[in-house]
Amino acid sequence: QLTPRAADSRRSAPLAAAATVRHLTMDTPPLLSKLWLTADRLGAERSTDPRFVLDPCGLLLERPPRRWDYFCTPLNSLTFASTGGDGVHYGLLTIPGRSADATPVVMTVPMAGTYNVVIAETFEEFLGLGYFVGWYALEQLTYQPSWAVRFFGRPRSDWPEREALLVHLRAALDIRHVPLRQRRIRHLQSTYLHLLQLPPEPQDPPIPVGGA
Repeated sequence: QLTPRAADSRRSAPLAAAATVRHLTMDTPPLLSKLWLTADRLGAERSTDPRFVLDPCGLLLERPPRRWDYFCTPLNSLTFASTGGDGVHYGLLTIPGRSADATPVVMTVPMAGTYNVVIAETFEEFLGLGYFVGWYALEQLTYQPSWAVRFFGRPRSDWPEREALLVHLRAALDIRHVPLRQRRIRHLQSTYLHLLQLPPEPQDPPIPVGGA
């Protein structure tokens, strides 16, 4: 069973804060604005920072969105949330001419062999993927895709705190379940992956040859 790691959730923020921010701008998807308002309300009710109130659901909010400067974060994405585990974060892919509510979502997984996966064509689709269990375990698409499809395909009642938050989110944002399907993910890669602008690969420093 996968559960968010509270310690990791607090360690991720300093890593992001130390990053060099690139100045991208885009309109905020309306559903993301509604998510912020819902987090504000839930945070006030629970005396919790709104950025962290959805931690059990696997969403630590980056507000306003900004590009995290991991070595594999696309240059043309704005990070709007992270999971709190292993640097995994979600970004809005900035595409010229695209409206805010038709912005693809890219998942960046720095510890995986596949660093970036376009997991949704819109923010609405992204929310629907987490309908039953939240968004923490989406990174498993890069490790155990068949397991991930099964895990996200049915409700789980083993974590009441997470379920209570998801109930609020479903109602406030009118979230509808979107099945996680490998065929759909492959289609999104073929459609959008070539649009990702990736940082240059880091170069190893030269190794000195010879003695003094």
